[in-house]
Amino acid sequence: FAEALDLWERIADSPAATERERIDALVEASERAELAARFRDGERVARRGLALTGGQPDAAASARAQLRLLRALGTCAYRLGRPNDAEPSLIRARELAVMLRDRMWEGKLTGNLAGLQYETGRMEDAERGYERAMEIETRTVDLHISQLRKKLKTVGDRILTVKNAGYRLVAD
Repeated sequence: FAEALDLWERIADSPAATERERIDALVEASERAELAARFRDGERVARRGLALTGGQPDAAASARAQLRLLRALGTCAYRLGRPNDAEPSLIRARELAVMLRDRMWEGKLTGNLAGLQYETGRMEDAERGYERAMEIETRTVDLHISQLRKKLKTVGDRILTVKNAGYRLVAD
């Protein structure tokens, strides 16, 4: 992962790279740093990427990049023992997930925030957060099945809902 981090940073520094490519490279670098447990590097790279996005997303692509950078920044701050620095980044990332209507990220970030609240002794907030995360995750499956049915068009109706069990696919 460390080599991948360095490679993505070199791409971001390339004079031939567009601003969008630089942001994408810094998103990748911040996530690679996190995976390599190089949290200070991850924090540095995420801040650099956020500076390029300008703080205000102007399109869905930059909002999604900003969400991933904020999540990486929050996670790295938390891993470095600074939960008070992590929380604002994770809250802003969750707000972007809601704005983008991205239920998967919203559920993950709600769960991450609940874990952070638990670690800092805010048990009631953590309990509400975990309940909300589970509610989001449950509806996420339903949303994915609904989208899958639409994409499959004529054969989408072969995915049946089985009450109290889930879903099943009916053969021809």
